[in-house]
Amino acid sequence: MITIINQSLWTLSAFVVAYIFYTAADSTLRARRFARIHGCRKLRNAPQKDPFFGVDVFLDGQKAMREKGFLQYLSRYFEEYGSTFKWNLMGDALIFTNEPKNLQAILATKFSDFDIGETRQQITKPFWGVGIFNSDGPLWAHSRALIRPNFTRELVSDTRTYDSHVSNLISRVHPGFVLSSCDSTNCLRPDAPEEVEQFVSDFAYAQRTVVRRIRMGKFAWLDWDPGFGDACNRVHSYVKPFIERDIARRHSSLNAKEKQYNTNPSDTQNTRYCFLDELVKEENDSEHILGQVLNILVAGRDTTASLLSSLFFTLSRRSDVMAKLREEVSQLDGQAPTYDDIKGMKYLNWAIKETLRMYSVVPMNTRNANKDTVLPSGGGLDGRSPIFVRKGQMIVYQSYSLHRRSDLWGSDSNEFKPERW
Repeated sequence: MITIINQSLWTLSAFVVAYIFYTAADSTLRARRFARIHGCRKLRNAPQKDPFFGVDVFLDGQKAMREKGFLQYLSRYFEEYGSTFKWNLMGDALIFTNEPKNLQAILATKFSDFDIGETRQQITKPFWGVGIFNSDGPLWAHSRALIRPNFTRELVSDTRTYDSHVSNLISRVHPGFVLSSCDSTNCLRPDAPEEVEQFVSDFAYAQRTVVRRIRMGKFAWLDWDPGFGDACNRVHSYVKPFIERDIARRHSSLNAKEKQYNTNPSDTQNTRYCFLDELVKEENDSEHILGQVLNILVAGRDTTASLLSSLFFTLSRRSDVMAKLREEVSQLDGQAPTYDDIKGMKYLNWAIKETLRMYSVVPMNTRNANKDTVLPSGGGLDGRSPIFVRKGQMIVYQSYSLHRRSDLWGSDSNEFKPERW
């Protein structure tokens, strides 16, 4: 009896091993056939001492992060090994690129072939909830549809919306000032300063933890931070009352604004657009609305602050740029600018674009292939042939080094020069 059981176990084990080898071989053959059909060539490997797990690369990268030099660290590899290369990092074959054609494929022409990835969703969900910046597929499309009305010309051109916030921001600027977008928006509740300060502190703490864990990738579970959950809970507790109040108002009045419009359309002409009000019209679930609101807060908080901080930093060191901006702005004769005035300020627009080029708000990002696919550049000896991307493979793209490529921007690519636009 025992002999029969042992023989059965041996047979089952042999079958399992054979099946694993078969599926691996079949997957490899299908990948090679797919790559051959699409004219793909081999992608170069950047040298590493540990070719299997890339422990040396991982440790060097962590050291560069601690020293605030990771962007420059990665840029040196692009300069030495080309615009697209591969690293084996902790068991995964990661593709790194700063090639415009590849970024265009990832973010536009082959957008549906790439996702944010489950790892990032799991890392961000405890803080962000679910929204446009950590969702894929239909959920992403739904979030995009909800947010898109914010960017209509009618809303963007209404400069009255920003007047009080810009004035508040300017009043707070002083030597040594650290800029946050919350400084210009009063953090939702200017009448509750202590609560606001706690909200700002918790928001920043939770966001730093999320960023740190995103960098750690699949090893984020090693980052034990007991304060993270508490910070997330307090942020959510602060925002939820605004959502619940709007939902209750919506249910009780059945949208009083629409009723007013049906009675007298002219009475609603001066009604300002409110993102939360519009969300409540489309969603009834407070948790879903919370996710959408937090995603927008995350997107608007550090991005605007980063751009303005970088611009102010540059202007403090470039009196020539400051003088040209002052001359252009002086043409307004002290009047508040309209949307058309701002669009017509060429040098101001050049300076902002150059700031975004030199100091990208999102200097690098990642995407994961959701199917076997192809990127148009990086393969072969010259690096110009298509490359095969396996399903599940991560692509790391870096705009920081892309915006400093001398072959694209000229020999002065590291110089702040608004006139290049």
